[in-house]
Amino acid sequence: MSAELTDAAFDQFRAQHGPAWGPRHTRDPSESELLDDPDQLSPLIDGAAPAENAIARMDPISADGLPVPRRLWVVREADVVHAEEECAFGKALASSAIKHTNLTGGGPAFSGGEFLMLPDDTLVVSGDSGRYGPRTADEMQDVAIAFRNAGYTVYSTGYDQEANRAFPLVGPAPKLI
Repeated sequence: MSAELTDAAFDQFRAQHGPAWGPRHTRDPSESELLDDPDQLSPLIDGAAPAENAIARMDPISADGLPVPRRLWVVREADVVHAEEECAFGKALASSAIKHTNLTGGGPAFSGGEFLMLPDDTLVVSGDSGRYGPRTADEMQDVAIAFRNAGYTVYSTGYDQEANRAFPLVGPAPKLI
């Protein structure tokens, strides 16, 4: 499990969009409880570095016929982590699902959002986070590029200039980065 590409890609993103900043809000103290269970919280590792002009299948159904779970991601000071939004830890919280602040313990981050992890190291990435979502269209583009440079085929939902926030996973068709 290498993270060489991931570390380089997100170090560049951090340098472009730093410093890290605190969450925009939290509603309940349980939203800042740190999820640190390695069975539920995953560090982002290098993808298989897709071939130039790779186009992957964007089917949100897993091999076992179930929907691919939505995962929350956040760029922290030293790593990028992700977890299923409706993991066991989240079910015990007041909201019944984790929030991005559960991935940081309520601390600072560089960006956050959601993704679907599809077969063949393909990600459908959104910056949809009320706490750490990208603040500009350029920041959303740059974080999607960082995921691509970490070795993934990446589709991005993009950024809604009118609403000044990233588009959610459900919305406009994601574009290949």
